[in-house]
Amino acid sequence: MPADIFDAFRKAAFGDIEFPFVGLSIKGALDHHPHKYLHRPGAEVEGLGRRAYVFRFSCQFHNTAQSWPDLYPSRLSQLVSLCESEQTFPLYVPNLGRELPAKAINWDRSLLASVRSGESVEFEFLEDSTERYTADKLINFTQGAAPTQFEAVRFEVEQVSGVDGDTLDALDALSDELDKWLALKDLAEQQVAFQHARVDGLFTRCQELARSPVLQTATAWLALEATLALWGTIAKLRNESLDAARPLAGYTTERDRMSVIDVSMVLFGDPGHTIEILQLNDLDDAMAIPFGTDVRYLAPALSAAA
Repeated sequence: MPADIFDAFRKAAFGDIEFPFVGLSIKGALDHHPHKYLHRPGAEVEGLGRRAYVFRFSCQFHNTAQSWPDLYPSRLSQLVSLCESEQTFPLYVPNLGRELPAKAINWDRSLLASVRSGESVEFEFLEDSTERYTADKLINFTQGAAPTQFEAVRFEVEQVSGVDGDTLDALDALSDELDKWLALKDLAEQQVAFQHARVDGLFTRCQELARSPVLQTATAWLALEATLALWGTIAKLRNESLDAARPLAGYTTERDRMSVIDVSMVLFGDPGHTIEILQLNDLDDAMAIPFGTDVRYLAPALSAAA
């Protein structure tokens, strides 16, 4: 059975009022203008900025819900009062793992005469913010969700009909990187900066899996969706680790067969960082690094650089 990644989610909430839902849709869109020209195919599309996100929750409010004893009518009444206030409140969206400032713009209620326990409600919220979100900000799971999400990725990838060996190799490589990162994270005495090296490798492996051709097919959409969710989590972890006292930097070797000692000399003027560079990189031959190899290293602390 696949791991249930939704176990890590908090309950949906508007303001300080949590509520259950049976369906959720998120609409994102771009304001744009297509510039069309006579006798030329297609168009040049000009982006005019991201539109506000729209969140639609399909909810069932019934007094028979044992885990929500005050759901109907009191909790529904409180939610509707917030909606009617015309104010902006934090909206917690579970699958995004974060709060967004939003206004309620529609709250359609449906009551069936044959159903005596409550009613159905469709809430529609409009983002009330000018923040420029990115994928890693919108997909904001906790660190503990990454292993659970990986199990979902593994399950869905293995269910894809005709999955090829290269894709399975990419999945195994991603698993190895996840194990390396988890092992390092558990060692409290290790510097946070070294964790970034492992997260960086994990990010790269996840990227490779997401770009696997077999996952771009229609039958593999669940596997791709799970992989993208994990990739978003890792992207956030990667950005957070950049705040380490010594940020991770990159150096591209400028000549063939450089040794790790040569790299340390070029970067720091002494060989004292050789072990550190070895810990941050998976080098096939540390004494003969090929020309053009990207080598990770820890730059001087930000405070020192300032």
